[in-house]
Amino acid sequence: SVAVGYGEKGFSLQGAIRFTDAKKDILARMAEGKGQEGDVDALINSPVPGELILAPFEGSTYAVISGGMALVLASVEQDMVLVGFTPEDIAAAREALNDGSKRMKLDRRLPQGSFFFFHDNGMAASELQAESDGVLKDPVGNLLAEAGINASDKGFDFSVFTNFAKVFSLAADTPSMPLTKDDRILLGGGKPWFTLVGRPFLEKKHFQVLREAAAGGDYDAAQAVQFLDAAQQFGLDEDAILKILKTVGMVFGGQTKLFGSPLPGGYLYLSGETKEVHLLLPLMEMAARESGMPFEPVTKAGWTAFYALKDPVDFVMGIKDGVLLAGFLSPEALDAAPELSDRMKALYGDDRLQGFLHFDAKVVRDTILSLLDPEGPWAAFISEESDLVEGIPYILEGLKGALEFRSLDILASDMERADFTIVTEAAKQEDIDAISAMAAKWSAMGAEEQKKP
Repeated sequence: SVAVGYGEKGFSLQGAIRFTDAKKDILARMAEGKGQEGDVDALINSPVPGELILAPFEGSTYAVISGGMALVLASVEQDMVLVGFTPEDIAAAREALNDGSKRMKLDRRLPQGSFFFFHDNGMAASELQAESDGVLKDPVGNLLAEAGINASDKGFDFSVFTNFAKVFSLAADTPSMPLTKDDRILLGGGKPWFTLVGRPFLEKKHFQVLREAAAGGDYDAAQAVQFLDAAQQFGLDEDAILKILKTVGMVFGGQTKLFGSPLPGGYLYLSGETKEVHLLLPLMEMAARESGMPFEPVTKAGWTAFYALKDPVDFVMGIKDGVLLAGFLSPEALDAAPELSDRMKALYGDDRLQGFLHFDAKVVRDTILSLLDPEGPWAAFISEESDLVEGIPYILEGLKGALEFRSLDILASDMERADFTIVTEAAKQEDIDAISAMAAKWSAMGAEEQKKP
């Protein structure tokens, strides 16, 4: 446990590091004032011995030195080493250790046992505001940040919290609502392996901030303002844009075709107010007409407009009620229900979320393996590229190394907190053997290609 602070006397450090019984002889020696130069390396099992040197300071207090400079002071207390910048830091840490009333009281927001907590005294917020070129308003209140992590045999969960948006008046004036069932669009069949759905957390005041930044000389903000002004000729003023961008989604893993062969697809969508979304209809029609691609209008039940491209790849775009959708999907598979993992079913059924990301590494591996099957439909295309054939065994070795990685989730229930979950699982020997056999076949094919004149 380590606490770092800054006050009138400068920086302070108070920390306590607990060691296992295997280090008790070293701790006992240090407590008696008989610490040795290499004890720090021995305590932390340093991979670079000699970089940290333990030097006597006063009694059983030592200086930890690196490159001729004292980094911290250290002193033993029970089965722990206390650290600080000054003797006063060490004394304060010892008092806090022995008297619970002397310990710092933290208003924690996260559930993990291991955590980092930051409480600004005003310096960091003022510096961020000064460097923002007018984008950030004057800070209101103290800036807080917290990060927590837990680890287990099944993976890791990591959370972050910050009141940054509230301190700099970026938070929504009205609370944002969780995603509705209609916002969580899944179609096009297949096995989705990546999903990103969320509220944009956009309000009208953010447009004003953008315009003020543009007036202050910010180039990127000026480009954005130019786009907003141009959009007004289509009726897309700021109010309309807010009503269109209620939800933004991206899904990879639907069904499409390339030159008639099946391939995983993907799509983007916007979900908002029906009237305002229909303002995008002329833009979509113009995109289809002027793209130079053979888009065909298709009459499809429930869709106000729908365009499909079949050559060389299946691609669709359309508007249905308050949804604009575009992506690599086969029209005939559009209404097919995707096959969802248990993890994705849980996310799509969680009515508390305002946004989430899901990455299914297992589906990605299975998809890549199906594409690289030496007896599959894509083998003929792949075998025409000798450099690719030679590289496939290395790709497959990489897949073997990632077999334990199952999935990644990032969840958001508001603007202040995000939760990350990495799920792992034991690699199965049959999967390792199957990938090794596939790599051997491609290696043999590569060797045969090299023999050709």
